[in-house]
Amino acid sequence: MKIERYNLKKISDSRGALSFVENGAPLPFTIGRTICIHSEQSKQISLENLSVVGKAFVIALSGSCKICATTQSESQQLQLTTPDCGALIAEAYASCELSLSEDSAVVLLAEADSESSSSEIVTNGENSSVEQCRILKFNHGDNGISLTNGVDIPFNIKRAYYLYDVPASQVRGAHAHKELYQLIIPLNGSFDVVLDDGHNKRRFTLSKQDEALLVVPGLWRDLENFSSTNTVCLVLASMLYSEQDYIRNYQDFLQFKLR
Repeated sequence: MKIERYNLKKISDSRGALSFVENGAPLPFTIGRTICIHSEQSKQISLENLSVVGKAFVIALSGSCKICATTQSESQQLQLTTPDCGALIAEAYASCELSLSEDSAVVLLAEADSESSSSEIVTNGENSSVEQCRILKFNHGDNGISLTNGVDIPFNIKRAYYLYDVPASQVRGAHAHKELYQLIIPLNGSFDVVLDDGHNKRRFTLSKQDEALLVVPGLWRDLENFSSTNTVCLVLASMLYSEQDYIRNYQDFLQFKLR
């Protein structure tokens, strides 16, 4: 049995912090399912109750999470207290429990099985519009929400990143993507997402952990009105990081939409 701690890259400045994980970096598996847990009270959850039987990666985005795993011959514990580190559960276990602190937000990325499907939606970023974006609502049980690739969301998750420690006065985003799909989830606190297709704008206020905003390619976005520095914005993405997919200048964005 093995639980291994990973220090994650933290990109931090006056606008707050960002950390990320993706298939292959550092995940030694392909993401098949994402489980988001927000708990106002301390609680314990077993991986068995989450239907997680393969490899998994756990991140405490706020609060803390203690992982306790046992086999017939040994036991291991690891505590996560900051969002810039995660824990890889890489080997089989007889039992494994997550102990969450009060007011905690935890994301668990689970290994894909051979039957995971892909039903990625196809949208031309050059012709996309803000009307193609929508709020998705998920069932929120005692153990959070579980999102399976191609089933609960219309694309395969290849990368997860999250914003935290963002001052309320700051604006994040200020870019567009040519091909990337995103699902934006408010795991703690609230914020606004303003989308722009070059002709029209739409504002979405995200404040519920069981709701997420599906964003199609080819839209300029700004994230603003963060409720507090404890706010956590989780983004699930359809592609690995690619700088070539970004448009960081608004005039370049307008030229892209006019092709």
